[in-house]
Amino acid sequence: MIKRTQRKLGRIFTISGVNTCFRRAALHSVGYWSPDTVTEDIDISWKLQLNHWDIRYEPHALTWILVPESLRPLWRQRVRWAQGGVEAALKYAKRIFRWNSRRMWTVYIDYWIAVAWCYAFTFTVFCWIGTNYFPEYWPDTLAVETLIPGWTGVILAFTCLCQFTIGLILDNFYEKRGLLRYLFWAIWYPAIYWIISAASTVVAVPKGIYKYGKTSFAIWRSPKRRLRDLFVWARPDANQRHLFLDHPIIVFSRRVAELMITVVFWGLWTYLVTPLLSLGLWYLGITLFIDRMITLGGYETFAEQLVNYGLAVFVMWLLLTLWVTWNLRRYGERNRRNVRPSHVTKEQMAEAMQLSLVTIQKLITSRVTYLHFDKHELPVIEKTSSGR
Repeated sequence: MIKRTQRKLGRIFTISGVNTCFRRAALHSVGYWSPDTVTEDIDISWKLQLNHWDIRYEPHALTWILVPESLRPLWRQRVRWAQGGVEAALKYAKRIFRWNSRRMWTVYIDYWIAVAWCYAFTFTVFCWIGTNYFPEYWPDTLAVETLIPGWTGVILAFTCLCQFTIGLILDNFYEKRGLLRYLFWAIWYPAIYWIISAASTVVAVPKGIYKYGKTSFAIWRSPKRRLRDLFVWARPDANQRHLFLDHPIIVFSRRVAELMITVVFWGLWTYLVTPLLSLGLWYLGITLFIDRMITLGGYETFAEQLVNYGLAVFVMWLLLTLWVTWNLRRYGERNRRNVRPSHVTKEQMAEAMQLSLVTIQKLITSRVTYLHFDKHELPVIEKTSSGR
């Protein structure tokens, strides 16, 4: 959904590094990848778009990927990603606000708003700690009694749920695997992922500013990833691969566990969405819950602020609608380049990269891995081969 929306706004913050196709002439025209950045995918995205190359989002391109196995490599990965965003924002700051780079303004402004939100969230947590653990020293003007979402948090959670639902419905057109069932797990995105992203951004921004311009060759290590098989001990050979999983007790236990987890996840969503439902019923004269059981503020207080909330949302919607409409009418799917880019030979690539022709030839060699899901929805590596 993020890539799709950014494309409608005109520019994409970064390509998906695991599944991307480049035009050789485009890479050659911008000097290929930068060796001094820790996130080459972010850097090449900004470099290409600032030189008026288009990056298109293709929903039919599906990719199976492995993620970090534990919290520590996940943290390092997110810090590196956040640091790469800072590097790109600093590196291309002088070029961003030129008129011919105006389609990148939404990407740039959105990035710094996200950074500001991360620091605001961290500051709120800091104020909550001070209020509850150092009340005699903490000023009343910075008091934060609780981190439980109020009306603003409830509206944000409800909006997030709507976005997840629409995104999964759209993706169902391209991947026929019943993606809507993953909506039950979506609660962890705002509850956990936002916290990790905020913390990693707070750490990465000063780190990126300090290291900016001081690194000639950025080096990073990819987190450990592997295809885990939780039942490998019950599979002595390939012929008995599914005997353990097909046992009726195992099948029933898995279904019960999935149902229990689903109930818990939807319970969290209900806790956030119920105040909006209760508010609507309250306007109809029906009171379901005591006010203090639902939210920090009263319904009357929220009713007074409803006009301000609605006006702010309407203005944001109107501005984005005008921008998207202008962008689609002005550019649409057209290619701004009237001249077909010239063919780039392997010799030209080797010269630009300062590599030998033999090395370039080896880099062109590809490895193909075939993957599919078995009847238990488990990923299986079918075949790995090398080809030209």
